[in-house]
Amino acid sequence: MYKDHFILDYDPHLTQKEYQNTVLDQNVNLVFYKKNCPYCQAGKSVVVDAANKGSYPTFYIDTQTEEGQKLVEKYQVEKAATIIKIRKGKIKKYLYASRDSEEKIVADEKSIQEAIND
Repeated sequence: MYKDHFILDYDPHLTQKEYQNTVLDQNVNLVFYKKNCPYCQAGKSVVVDAANKGSYPTFYIDTQTEEGQKLVEKYQVEKAATIIKIRKGKIKKYLYASRDSEEKIVADEKSIQEAIND
């Protein structure tokens, strides 16, 4: 009945634990999220879709876990709906959702594309 309807979800294999085992100077994306965060939920499908098409590994960091909190502190993440782009040791932060002119929470597709792709 629902076989054509699916929900994109964060890849359970690319988590904060896996990221901590990678070399720190690799080119990667870190997508921070928090369960029940309306901004994270608004951007989730766009982020997951972009990451699946992107050239670099994307790790999904649950900010409510102990490992996630360590990465929040390390990268000074202030809001859960954040992407950290690491390229050749350089770090750049992006918010992947925000309120539009009508105060509706929406995915920031431009920021997501810039963060995930070079």
